[in-house]
Amino acid sequence: MKRPYKNKKWLYQKYVIERINSSEIAKSYNIGSSAICNWIKKFNIKRNELYKNKDWLYRKYITEELTTAEMAILAKCSDVSISNWLKRHNIKARKRNEVTQKTRLKLSELQKNHPLNCNCFVCKRKKGEKIKHKENCQCLCCRIKRRELVGKNNPMYGIQRFGKNNPAYGRIFTKDEKERRSNAAKGNKNPMYGMSKEKAPNWRGGLSFLPYTPEFDKELREQIRIRDGYKCQKCGKTQEDNLIESKKSLAVHHIDYDKTNNHPSNLISLCLACHCATGFNRKHWMSYFMEVQNPNIRL
Repeated sequence: MKRPYKNKKWLYQKYVIERINSSEIAKSYNIGSSAICNWIKKFNIKRNELYKNKDWLYRKYITEELTTAEMAILAKCSDVSISNWLKRHNIKARKRNEVTQKTRLKLSELQKNHPLNCNCFVCKRKKGEKIKHKENCQCLCCRIKRRELVGKNNPMYGIQRFGKNNPAYGRIFTKDEKERRSNAAKGNKNPMYGMSKEKAPNWRGGLSFLPYTPEFDKELREQIRIRDGYKCQKCGKTQEDNLIESKKSLAVHHIDYDKTNNHPSNLISLCLACHCATGFNRKHWMSYFMEVQNPNIRL
């Protein structure tokens, strides 16, 4: 039979009993999935989707405490479909760090023959203690810190995850979900909180500041603006006017164009227009700011 999908019995066998998706059937005969869907509608073939049933979802997810991945295998669908139907039926999803009764039982079974003061991974996890990693730990976090997964050693090297290849493509986040995600990594909750410059694990001596140096930071630039009275030292424009026009603070310009020379006498506050003008005829502007404009700035 050249086109068996036009046979009702054959299509019922594949789609309902064997639970093969329309796209998989279409691939085997080099046709579009829409053609298979049209024949399914024409023959009025319907199959009972387990993941759409609220009672089945509640029983598996809440009572039996199965994960979405385990439920997806039973229902022969993706875990995303399970998650979407849990939301539709208002079944509250578990948090990632939430320990279910099922996992507690597993831990208690593993812990049966352990001594009272055991310091193994299972016992520490049950007590809620933080687990310290060994020096040569082969977990993903430690391997990343040791920079073992850089470049071609990275398992995701060369894999494109943008557009339709992204697992989150087409997903719409609600306002509550956006707020929850943003609040989850704010302040002290952020694992990188307070880890700047030398404290950061990926610090490489200030390469990201190039062509500037790490000393040319926000604090130094603000000190120069305060010294200059929050005014452009060429046209006299205030920082408030500059914020209205360009939505930026006054720029701090290096008079000798040496971005490594961060001495206060070499720095001057300029508005956006004047700072752009200093990109041309550099010798003129060097003599202008060092001698004509404000000779006291070198003090």
